[in-house]
Amino acid sequence: MKKFNRLPIPNSRMGILMTVIGIEKTAIIEYGPSGTTHFAMDFLMGTNFERLNLFSAHIKENDLLFGETERLEKAIKELDRKEIYKYIFVSATSLTALVGIDIVACCKLLQSEIKAKLIPIEDSGSYGDIAVGIENGFYLLVKEINKKNLKEKNGYFNIIGPTKNDCFYKSDIKIIEDIMNKYFNLKLNTVLNVGTKVEKIERLYDVDINIVTRPEGIKAAEFLKENYDIPYVVVNFYGTYSIEKSLQKIGKTLNIDSNIFLDKNEIRKIDEIKILLRRELKDKDLKVVISGNYFEVCGLCNLLENDLNIKIKRLIVNHKISSIHKAYYKEYEDKIVDRDNWNESEDYDLILGDEEILKYLEGDIKIRVSNPNIKFKYLSTSNSFMGTEGILKMGEIIFNQHK
Repeated sequence: MKKFNRLPIPNSRMGILMTVIGIEKTAIIEYGPSGTTHFAMDFLMGTNFERLNLFSAHIKENDLLFGETERLEKAIKELDRKEIYKYIFVSATSLTALVGIDIVACCKLLQSEIKAKLIPIEDSGSYGDIAVGIENGFYLLVKEINKKNLKEKNGYFNIIGPTKNDCFYKSDIKIIEDIMNKYFNLKLNTVLNVGTKVEKIERLYDVDINIVTRPEGIKAAEFLKENYDIPYVVVNFYGTYSIEKSLQKIGKTLNIDSNIFLDKNEIRKIDEIKILLRRELKDKDLKVVISGNYFEVCGLCNLLENDLNIKIKRLIVNHKISSIHKAYYKEYEDKIVDRDNWNESEDYDLILGDEEILKYLEGDIKIRVSNPNIKFKYLSTSNSFMGTEGILKMGEIIFNQHK
């Protein structure tokens, strides 16, 4: 059997960088070896960031030996003199954290000399994996970037959850935006975070509701609820059951009609593809695996099992599964396994996952649904498997690829 040499799971430092980077009028400066920052740049460029604004204050042996931050302070002042950044994130690296250099204290001492707001990032990668970093990144944004001009506009919502590490983030956002506009007449304010404008985040508080699309966004949403009385709903728009449940939760939270169902014409189209698949598969018991983040794999499992009558054998989660994830989709507990504990020798007929797993596993049908993807990029807004069109798309691909 060939060995499956997968890319390592990114650590929490990469998760937090991915979440806070790419915002207009912000910069991130790391205090550590420039090679460490270059590695991070390579990773982030692979996730389609148009701009990075990531800088390095290269550290030398004497700085490490004496715990000096003079080089970092000079770099921050140089960035601030450009007068294009409203917020500067100052990040530790594993090396500076190891020797005990205090990034928080450095920012506090220097703030009076700097026009931009300094925001320390203490996570050097030791807090956990990418999921922990994403959670902390969302929280850092809502806590530190704000103007607090509350409720000046109504009829808007935020999305908390998408990142550029999601395979179809542009399409997913478009689907959610269309659903919220169709059923609740709400317009999108901003998305945390796929490279938004800083002014949008500063107006994060002037909305009617926050839509959370993954458990990592709950901590940020809770902060907004507790401090600014903005309600939130955790949603999943994969499959008709999840779509309707999400719509009903949103309706209830907004104190409007919670008895919301999908259009009958949309249901009729899904019934058509379900019948086509039943005839094509002839009750064949496909062995199916899905790989991706927790809400991604559980949502797609819901879609396949409830809308297309295809049972799932295994759900592989590409990060550590924590209590924030286990609170959802308990009915799939026997199918879920994190990547490190997955039995690579299992056989499958239908494989949904990232570039690595599609290349490694043998199967009749292969569908790309998650990252990492090195060779393939998806930048249009018509690739999502969310919404009713996503169900139809999934059914069509399986029908057309089945041999």
